[in-house]
Amino acid sequence: MKVEARDLGQTTTVRTFLIADVRGYTAFTREHGDAEAARLAKKFADLARDAVEARRGRVIELRGDEALAVFESTAQAVRAALEFQATCVEETAEDPSLPLTVGIGIDVGEAIPVEDGFRGVALNTAARLCSQAVAGQVLVTRAVADLAGEVEDVRFDERGAAELKGFDTPVDLLQPVPLGRPAGQLAATRAEISPQLPPELDSFTPLVDREREMHWLRGTWRQAKRGRGRVIFVSGPSQMGKTRLAAELAAEVAQKGGRVRYAGPGGTAAAVAMSAVREAVEAAEPTLVVLDDFEVAGEEAARALAVAEDAFHARPVLVLGLVKDPDGGPTLSAVIEKADRFGDGHEKLAPLELTGVQGIARLYVGDEVEDVPLESIARASGGVPGRVHEVVSEWARDEAGRRLAAAAEWLAEGRGRKSAGLEFANNVIGLKLGRLYGGERDLAAGYECPYKGLASFDENDASYFFGRERLVGELAARTVQVGLLGVVGASGSGKSSVVAAGLLPSLRAGLLPGSERWLSVVFRPGEHPMAEIKRALSGVAAGSPDGNTLEATIDAIGSEGRLVVAVDQFEEVFTLCTDEDERDAFIDTLTRAAVSGPERVVFVLTIRDDFYGRCAPYRELSELLIANHVLVPPMSGEELRRAIELPARRTGLRVEGALVDALVEEVAEEPGGLPLLSAALVELWQAREAGWLRMDAYERTGGVRGAVARLAEASYDQL
Repeated sequence: MKVEARDLGQTTTVRTFLIADVRGYTAFTREHGDAEAARLAKKFADLARDAVEARRGRVIELRGDEALAVFESTAQAVRAALEFQATCVEETAEDPSLPLTVGIGIDVGEAIPVEDGFRGVALNTAARLCSQAVAGQVLVTRAVADLAGEVEDVRFDERGAAELKGFDTPVDLLQPVPLGRPAGQLAATRAEISPQLPPELDSFTPLVDREREMHWLRGTWRQAKRGRGRVIFVSGPSQMGKTRLAAELAAEVAQKGGRVRYAGPGGTAAAVAMSAVREAVEAAEPTLVVLDDFEVAGEEAARALAVAEDAFHARPVLVLGLVKDPDGGPTLSAVIEKADRFGDGHEKLAPLELTGVQGIARLYVGDEVEDVPLESIARASGGVPGRVHEVVSEWARDEAGRRLAAAAEWLAEGRGRKSAGLEFANNVIGLKLGRLYGGERDLAAGYECPYKGLASFDENDASYFFGRERLVGELAARTVQVGLLGVVGASGSGKSSVVAAGLLPSLRAGLLPGSERWLSVVFRPGEHPMAEIKRALSGVAAGSPDGNTLEATIDAIGSEGRLVVAVDQFEEVFTLCTDEDERDAFIDTLTRAAVSGPERVVFVLTIRDDFYGRCAPYRELSELLIANHVLVPPMSGEELRRAIELPARRTGLRVEGALVDALVEEVAEEPGGLPLLSAALVELWQAREAGWLRMDAYERTGGVRGAVARLAEASYDQL
């Protein structure tokens, strides 16, 4: 609602104003001194910002013991005030030396923007109500109560009329009172053990220029841990800092004893995300659940979150979803829309302003930030935090080299004494880079190579398997009530890896109802497939003798279980097995079991596409494959990016954006390109520098083609 103020030539807008004041601040200062008073004022200011930002308000003025905030939504102002009071109770109980006894007043009305603030009667009324409120009380006008309407879990109690200074008639006062669980009841609850944060949520690099977003997250976390759980989302493109922001909150939650549960992308993305959601529904202690890259977990995971969302409202749980695209699927979009129904459940991260770029540059160069070409870096990076780190790091490294070269030149000319003027011993940026990236954690993490080279992923590599999350979900869905699934694709397309490091661990993690109780085996047919299947099944079920048959193994599993048999490189039945009778017997064994007991056993066959036609003469096998097979497509550009960047992130490494672009361009749509990409990544890992995989190493080694050429030469030399 806007009203023209013609006499002032300005526009007035109806807004809601909240004023909070610390009671007894002057006496506290007199008794404890200025230093303690400053600590109290800072704590008050931080908590006020948390509560206000969490409900999408804005603190526009802080004056020691007083805070002024403005809201577009009256109901949100009321929620923020009550949550702020609850926080003050909790924080005072935790640290009685800094007593936060606060009174709050709220009014709504037309106001005129003036410089960084506003003018209007509503501000004066809010100030008068604040002075009337006793410690721990919130007072509002009847207009506030009427505009707020029905606020969930809040009632408005009449407090009579009061004579307020500057008002001709008494003003009706009302006090919003929270219903349900008393404030602070769950605040003291602590998990017995704070789990170690996963590397994806490592907050080693300082967070820069996201203060407003952090206030929003902290304030929302406080709401949740009181038993009023929330689901919220942060969205933005790659390298915008979504995971880093979540890491900052996770570190604070864990430090104060809260539980942190992480579910990210990878072969088991859907299963892990759904498991985290199920655990959160039952959580009894304050728990933060981070669902990273949640859209890649698929619609099934989004549906699980949608079903559970209402259950969180009575739990001390905050579910934080991180997504690139909030419209990544119809269910996901609906969940985000519901979470953001009050305008406080979804934050879209924007690029950094120049001050943010400067803050990142300061991490690398300290006080020499004046020498950094900030505007050029801002343009080159687009203000995307990940790219800013890359560009500043590269500039800093080049600058360090330039200074060292200059110092060497001075020394070469016999001017050693004058070289002190360069101050490179203290100022060389390379030393600052070492302090930033040469910490104990990075040195340890960098020794583990997260890439496989030409080898396939197996189940032990599931934590490094990224990029095929959606395909894993489709494969899992196709194992329901069927006895056989074909996974067909070109050589090097990743068939074996998606089954071994994606499908099987996802089923074991409970992706499908009851699948955590299923048993699985993996084998290759080789020259004697009947012997290989017996060897694979040997002892797989309790009480089953060595050398058992497929039928005996299925019987030993029991009615609640299911057997998943992954036959990798099924084409070996045609290429290595020369005994036609044994080949027929093996195929007959599989198809007979698949047809007779699809609820008890499922065979997953990975088949090279050029051998798919060889299955045609076997009628039952071909019918089963026609009815249920998946063609493994080339990975998209976004999937390739995840396969490059996320394994590195898991070991504490970073990959320059330009390097990712070059790798994706070189292998995209390239037949059999995945193992070649992985081979190149192993070389780049070996050439890692200060925690980075860099573009200049790629150019120096000739990229993917250079890595493959060297691999071929090495193989030839070994013959």
